[in-house]
Amino acid sequence: MKKIIGISFAMMFVLGCGLSYIRRDYSSLPIQTLEEKAAQGDLQAVFWLGDRYFLGKGVPQDKQKAFAQWDTVLSAVEKEPAVISQRWFKEAYQQHHPIAVSIEMFNWSVGARNDANAFDKNSLPHVGRRVDNFLLAREKYPQYHDFFVGLEEAVQSMGKASYIIGQRSYDAGERQDAYSWADRACKLNYKDGCVLALKTF
Repeated sequence: MKKIIGISFAMMFVLGCGLSYIRRDYSSLPIQTLEEKAAQGDLQAVFWLGDRYFLGKGVPQDKQKAFAQWDTVLSAVEKEPAVISQRWFKEAYQQHHPIAVSIEMFNWSVGARNDANAFDKNSLPHVGRRVDNFLLAREKYPQYHDFFVGLEEAVQSMGKASYIIGQRSYDAGERQDAYSWADRACKLNYKDGCVLALKTF
């Protein structure tokens, strides 16, 4: 897949597992219909086709075929970011679906990989919500364990950036903010965040 994220990041486009808020349109479609719509460029159908293969719903489970579908969507998002503004994607994000929040989180983590200081103070609450939504999704949807395991590189980027923001807050004497960010970093398995969280608790 893409050289930074590898094939595991294609998994960010999985949809499903009991999420009725967007299944009303595509959940009951026969696999053949989904394949036809996907071939016509319907990205939501591509999402669902990948979902069927990933979960083995109505077809033999085949994660490689699922990855191929999600890679198509990822390429589309990279070319046209407005894809994530489509209603079905926004609804998924509002429901803390792990794939939707991971896409949002990944977009932030790439920018924060080397420069967490790029975010001004006014943007931090929004960034914090992104991290919190990611953590909530990871807890809420254990059936996506394999997916989250594949996000190790991005999670480390998130953890490092959260730690840097926390350390910056700590140096400024803002202990409550420092703890919030350090705690996020710790939950993202960034060890320095755990140390800072203990120091600021």
